[in-house]
Amino acid sequence: MHKLLLFISCVWGISANAQEVCRIKGATVFVGPGLQVVMNGSLVNDSAAFLQNQGNLNITGDFTNEAQVNHSGTISLQGDWINNGSVSAQPSSFTQFIGGIQSIRGSASTTFGQLDLLGTGEKYLQRSTEANELLLNDRLLYTDSFSMKVLSTAENAIQRTSGYVFSERFGKLERIVISGQTYLFPVGRSATYFPVTILAGTNATQLGVRLADADASVEGLPRTQVDTFICRSNDQYYHLISGSLGAGSQVEFIVDSASTAEFPQLAFRDPMMVQGWQFFPSQAPVFNGSLAQLSFVPAFAATLQAFLMVRTRPARPVLLGDSAFCQLTNNAIFTLQTFPGLQTNWSVASGEIVQQTDTSLVVQWESAGSGSVSAVQTDNAGCSSFTATHPVVLWPLPEASLQVIAPEIPFEDQPFVLRNTSTGSEEHIWSIGDQGVYSDSVITVYFNAPGVYPVLLTVTNEFGCIDTATSSIEIIEGMEFPNSFSPNGDGINDELNFMNSGMQEFHLTIFDRWGVSVFETTASKLKWDGRTISGERVAAGTYFILVQAKSATSTYEKRSAVSVFD
Repeated sequence: MHKLLLFISCVWGISANAQEVCRIKGATVFVGPGLQVVMNGSLVNDSAAFLQNQGNLNITGDFTNEAQVNHSGTISLQGDWINNGSVSAQPSSFTQFIGGIQSIRGSASTTFGQLDLLGTGEKYLQRSTEANELLLNDRLLYTDSFSMKVLSTAENAIQRTSGYVFSERFGKLERIVISGQTYLFPVGRSATYFPVTILAGTNATQLGVRLADADASVEGLPRTQVDTFICRSNDQYYHLISGSLGAGSQVEFIVDSASTAEFPQLAFRDPMMVQGWQFFPSQAPVFNGSLAQLSFVPAFAATLQAFLMVRTRPARPVLLGDSAFCQLTNNAIFTLQTFPGLQTNWSVASGEIVQQTDTSLVVQWESAGSGSVSAVQTDNAGCSSFTATHPVVLWPLPEASLQVIAPEIPFEDQPFVLRNTSTGSEEHIWSIGDQGVYSDSVITVYFNAPGVYPVLLTVTNEFGCIDTATSSIEIIEGMEFPNSFSPNGDGINDELNFMNSGMQEFHLTIFDRWGVSVFETTASKLKWDGRTISGERVAAGTYFILVQAKSATSTYEKRSAVSVFD
């Protein structure tokens, strides 16, 4: 059992809150190692006094220092810490706040050794404070607009179970750091723990963090001042980090999942500059129940940065498709390289949309000249991408036309002349029934049976654009014979042409005027040269023709007269 005999001048009184107050006036008080001193009430180290504590000093009220304190032991305090003088605390010393609601205040700042927050109430800073180590335990430390700085560079210099630091505007939690080590900043909102972890970069010596439980706009950082990539931003809270976040740094925010789902990216700004919020890439959020992790590798020159959770516009769509088409092209297909969950609004200039989905578009192009396809994509939060525009050139079409020059009687084996009368074309192809294809400008075609034969002319211009013209040729069934000829060998009308079409059976007999048969044949395409079957030339005069024939649909018997001239 240690006993302490104090030969000091201690003036007792009653404080405003009815606590007993002991004032050390102009004396030196020494609490030696291993000694325990309990002060029931408040203790005032008055001006010109000196308190040196190497033992265990337990104060049930406030402690006010107006002079000088050397502290290398333990001080347990149930009231407020009020420092208006000088406090020299060894790094290994303990200052324990074991009461209810307590504050650290005074006209002079205090540097504690190990600041140990215990008791039942919140702890408040009303003056910027330092400590070699901070033991939060399960307490909330409200720094208001002041800073709480931890001086030890050890990664575990801040200890906690469920406690954290809450700061108002200009307040923060600071740590002295060493490059390459990872530091926890146990900060939060008024009712939620949202820690920040920072891997100190190359030039980092001191880092500070504040989770601002406020709309950035209210605190002079308007969320309307954003770059063009940002669509919307979080109006509930934002982060402030002071110190160097240069090469080698890495930052991790723990935030709520609901906000992260709505605002999955980050923006930054220098609060000291007029330039607004700027989007910068961060890693994809990692969700874990009600919390989410946002991580990024910063590279900022400024020593104070604000970070805001934002939702960026969807990336500008990448449009895929040809860049040149012929006028009136049907079913031109365009596709998008896109992400799931986006709705696409398409627009087309100089064309008509035939079919569309969120990832593809089918267009019919109209007038020649120029056109375009544009796409804007919108996510489920209503944020729209920049417009992607895919310009196209619309080439003119050639104008296909044709002319059919038919014989006087459109029988089989008669010549039909087809003429290409197109304009603006370089190549042309004829396709005529089962006749095959032709590439001359003017062609003559024959048909060997009655029927209707389609004619298709396809023309192509220098751009590869195609136009077509169509017609048809009808070959009729029947027979037509001339009524005279002159087989005199002068090369003019020397043969009698028995024109017929569609005959499957054919029998022709020629009689002289006395009814004697002079010529007979079953060859329907034979031309008579005016000679008998024996090869003798018939005399000039009138002869009579009898034709008996059958087609696929009809039976024919035709009688006519023909005059033979020398």
